[in-house]
Amino acid sequence: MKKIFIILFLVAFAGIGLAYYCLFQENVIDTSQNVELKIRKGDTWQSVENQIINSGGILHKQWIFRTVKLLKYDKNIRSGRYVFNKEMSAVNFVRKLRSGHQDAVNLVINNINFPEDLASRISSKLDIDSTEWMTFIKNDSIAESFGFDIENFWAMFLSNSYQIYWNTDQEALAQRMKKEYDTFWNESKKEQAKKINLTPQQVVVLASIVQRETNFRPEYANVASVYLNRLKIGMPLQADPTVKFALNDIAIKRILKKDLEIDSPYNTYKYIGLPPGPICLPELDVVNGVLNATSSNYLYFCAVFGENRHVFTSSYTAHLKNARIYQNELNKQGVYR
Repeated sequence: MKKIFIILFLVAFAGIGLAYYCLFQENVIDTSQNVELKIRKGDTWQSVENQIINSGGILHKQWIFRTVKLLKYDKNIRSGRYVFNKEMSAVNFVRKLRSGHQDAVNLVINNINFPEDLASRISSKLDIDSTEWMTFIKNDSIAESFGFDIENFWAMFLSNSYQIYWNTDQEALAQRMKKEYDTFWNESKKEQAKKINLTPQQVVVLASIVQRETNFRPEYANVASVYLNRLKIGMPLQADPTVKFALNDIAIKRILKKDLEIDSPYNTYKYIGLPPGPICLPELDVVNGVLNATSSNYLYFCAVFGENRHVFTSSYTAHLKNARIYQNELNKQGVYR
């Protein structure tokens, strides 16, 4: 009888030890890859369970499900994006989910040409529908509450990298971007904008034009000076990139006379002054290039064919000569559009 008791005790002890090892020590993540779970607001345990079942990177799923019951996680699902790496036990796996200790995503805002591009980028990284986002930023009252209008509201989203939680909603995202915008536009930068007779919003609009004119950093300040000089004397900006934006086609390589007839506030050949909003989201280096624009008498610039640079001049006659040289090269290459 005593031997049977000892055997039962040893079996029970071994079972407890095995359970302890499986719950607290055994790695439930395939060491060759991280595992990501995305849980939406309103999701039930069933949807989370299905993600776990369908994940090829999660091992020993039965121990996770037992831990879920023990810790009653199935009664308290918390939304978010959760990343699990190697050396994660079943208990730690479930504890992370239950605590809501989610992992941020890296939202990179760059190469954004239209508001729809911004919507697409956001929806690809966060749990925000692109159509709903467009409705949000095109709402007059919402834009006004952030100090913008619907034409330039998207200019509040400065090009940069941001660590943001996947389940951040539209309002919270806008609030975060407004905080980043206000941080960038400190008193020093506002004073710089004032010296060139622009508001911060206007600086971003002008920077978007400069961004589309050149990707050669040493030219940012010179290109900005051309447009500032034109603004100063009431001369139309005559910026080809704004016409491309109005035509909703930035791939155009050559602006035709018929293009200049489009009736749009973004047609800077037809309407004097800055357009009502940006024509892309400029990089911060370009914004700083505008704020530090060269003091010049330049009124014109023209691309040098085959080179990543422009020639600048204050003479219209010289500009026409430069433009003819460039256009002739386009003709030689058969570039007519």
